[in-house]
Amino acid sequence: QMFFNALMKKGKGGGVDEQDMTSVVAIHNNMNETTWRQVLEWEDMHCDTCKEPRRLIRFLGRPDELSPKAALKYYLGLAPRPFDRHDWTVDRCGTEVRYIIDYYDVAEKRAEDRVPSQMHEKDAVPSIYCDVRPAGDSFEQLADRMRMMATSAFSQRAASNADVPRDAAREATEPSE
Repeated sequence: QMFFNALMKKGKGGGVDEQDMTSVVAIHNNMNETTWRQVLEWEDMHCDTCKEPRRLIRFLGRPDELSPKAALKYYLGLAPRPFDRHDWTVDRCGTEVRYIIDYYDVAEKRAEDRVPSQMHEKDAVPSIYCDVRPAGDSFEQLADRMRMMATSAFSQRAASNADVPRDAAREATEPSE
């Protein structure tokens, strides 16, 4: 009921049926948990320096503002406009770290969506893609982005090589006669 009232108060309740709120809240909570897991993946790069649990200090919904990355991708025609943006600020051992989250609608995966039965269900809503990253407010945050990009590229390359049978991989690298 509170979620429905908030939507109505913000003027975003047009066409929303009050009966659907249980499903909407389940999906919303699931997406928050998905986002938090992704934030923690970034935070794990600092587990040697910060043993305390991270916690969300505050968040700000900015649905009408494009992040610089989303704007670049949108205006270059590389991605659709995200349907929402949040800025989350996390406490990392006394240091505030801001994260930018862009939420995208992946229309071709909507048929795979289902109402999550629990908040931690990872694959319940594949039609929502969360792009989570540190805001880049400091050199350390920019370095984290570079490290994650390199780690991601290495992981993808390793995964694609794992799919190739050993003999085929060796043949592909050996010079032909």
